[in-house]
Amino acid sequence: MNLLELQFKGTRRYLHGSDIFSGLINFFGSQYDPGFISRLALRRFAENQIEVIVDTPISSAERIGSGFWQFTNGTGISFSLRETAIKVVSSYDYPEELFKEAVTIRDTTVSITRFKLFSTIETIIAITKILHIQLNNSCNKKWVFVQSNFLCALPVDWKLMTVQRYLVVDNIFSRNSVMIDGKNFGEIRFMAV
Repeated sequence: MNLLELQFKGTRRYLHGSDIFSGLINFFGSQYDPGFISRLALRRFAENQIEVIVDTPISSAERIGSGFWQFTNGTGISFSLRETAIKVVSSYDYPEELFKEAVTIRDTTVSITRFKLFSTIETIIAITKILHIQLNNSCNKKWVFVQSNFLCALPVDWKLMTVQRYLVVDNIFSRNSVMIDGKNFGEIRFMAV
């Protein structure tokens, strides 16, 4: 069984998308040829450990997510994610309030300079959430990360990140472009639940 062996982030009682993303990078980086996660789609929250299923179809009822690990030569591997019965037994501190003090929001765009404390994917998700809360402050729903479509590997070191919401549907679904140091890295999608 290919378990990601994740922890809860902060006080959450579900596994966070950034931890799933990072766990997948560690899994594929240690098991397969170099590459990056070009697509990750999450269908529902997971409260237990997640298994990575490669090259074996699973039913849509079992699948909590899916994605694609793209090799540097352009080919890649499709994968599915399945929640197991194995409990998550620990959590770690996540001071996400630090992001609120560091972002700049203009219209439908949020930007931030590099925080060494957080990973690139954590930063993308956190500032996109802050943007959505700001733009939809009358909404009683929680905005969550549901999909990423990246054009290349996310950098570890960078200076400036900008996320722009370019499409919103019925105030419950959005598509957002991700720019890092002036380069387009793709998009991240959010949904209000």
